[in-house]
Amino acid sequence: MSDARQNPRGPGTGNRIRTIEIPLSDRERVASYKQGAIDYARNLPDWARQELYRKPFFTFTEGPQEVSLVYLRDLANLVELAALPGGASILDVACGPGWLSEALFRFGYRVTGVDIAEDLLEVARERIRSLPYLPIDRDRSWIDFRPLDIETERLDRRFDAVVLYDCLHHFLDAATALENLHSMLSPHGLLIIKEGEMPPPGSEGERELLAESEEFTTLEAPFRPEALEALLRGAGFAEVRRLLPAASLIPADEGIRVRLRRAFGPPPGPPVNFFLARKEKASPAGAGGAPARWLAAFELRQSTETADGLDVVVRVENRGTSVWTAGDDEKPGTVGLACRLFSAAGEKLDEFNGRAPLPRDLAPGEAAEVTLRYPRTATPAAGGRLAIDLISRGQFWFSDQGSPALLLDLPGPR
Repeated sequence: MSDARQNPRGPGTGNRIRTIEIPLSDRERVASYKQGAIDYARNLPDWARQELYRKPFFTFTEGPQEVSLVYLRDLANLVELAALPGGASILDVACGPGWLSEALFRFGYRVTGVDIAEDLLEVARERIRSLPYLPIDRDRSWIDFRPLDIETERLDRRFDAVVLYDCLHHFLDAATALENLHSMLSPHGLLIIKEGEMPPPGSEGERELLAESEEFTTLEAPFRPEALEALLRGAGFAEVRRLLPAASLIPADEGIRVRLRRAFGPPPGPPVNFFLARKEKASPAGAGGAPARWLAAFELRQSTETADGLDVVVRVENRGTSVWTAGDDEKPGTVGLACRLFSAAGEKLDEFNGRAPLPRDLAPGEAAEVTLRYPRTATPAAGGRLAIDLISRGQFWFSDQGSPALLLDLPGPR
């Protein structure tokens, strides 16, 4: 990655695009900031390390802290903006102590949190281990934490959404990080960024960031909005939108001018970068309707009678908009091949025999071959019809969501 591509210049060439700019060729400083990020938690005083477990709730004797209210407003905005179905897969980048990962898991999503600091990941794991109650139809397999340096590494899987919450300012090579994240999104995937905005040069905000960078040897370098937009487009995102946070509740008895000023004015605190980026452009309203989230296409590759029953090899393709998560047959929310047996008269006789897991996660547009074995003893006396389908364990059959099943006529027992 060249230093020029790392720091794209927009209007006003020659001006800084972030608070601190470090050439990637300066390997000593790069290594120092990387190590500072790894050591961040262990360099905190004891009281601050305890706060990692309480985040986002910071309460002192004088009352709730403003930052806690910001976190909770941002969480609501993020979930509403993403508009993902339950069971969607989310990557929480630089998850730190895992408060956001936990909240998204509680909302019903599959969450993978990654961070460069193992100490922070252990805090995140402990948060989930200590949860007294789990969401309905979920278990702890729906959330995991793993070490990852997103500037140099990628996971070999696809996600429905990626979240970068208050972390991009720590990255030395933000351009490569965004390219890696782009490659880890499904074709219909989206990325959400919430970041501080670069304060004016020489301001008190800049002095605070520089002092924090010095104290913890961590990079505290937020971007100008136009530079961050350029980085997203350079990473390959087809649609990039900047969003502005609005103020809070408006008293009903105030005049219209005051209401408008409060409604459209910025919330308390410094300016922020809030971006939504899509890997592909969203379909416009009315252009054939939105694609189905859970849609499969089946192709029968082989059907073989055996002494034990019927072996069916099926190619199944994800034609929906959500990633299908493979996994253990008993894990809720994982997707696998299944079937339902109907009599010649159309009566449902069985819906469990012949279940088969996917070999791997399948993002939209991806396909895999799966072998399903159906036992002869389950075949009705007068023959019947086998409806081969996908099932999200403990949640729904795909055909119940409008996806067509593969229908096979069965002969009666010999």
